[in-house]
Amino acid sequence: MKIELRENEMVIKATDAKYFNNQTVDGKLILTNQGIYFNCDDQDHNINIPYPAISEAMPYKTGIFSNNGLTVVKSSGKTYKFSVKKRNKICVLLNSKL
Repeated sequence: MKIELRENEMVIKATDAKYFNNQTVDGKLILTNQGIYFNCDDQDHNINIPYPAISEAMPYKTGIFSNNGLTVVKSSGKTYKFSVKKRNKICVLLNSKL
């Protein structure tokens, strides 16, 4: 699970995450100064979204007692749903970059 960073790109925050896309995929959600990555062992589920392509990031409930869902919406309307710890902190970081 290694990502190739762009020139002048730095990691701001990295955390364990689950990506929900018809199945649950375990991996890492990585926030950089230029965008976000979801990196996992399955190459088909790796995601790279630059900040200009993101229209919003918002929290959602993943269950009755679980408040750890994060939705990232691209400008095209495509949504990505993740489950992460400290979701509110990540939401604030993401929205400060948009």
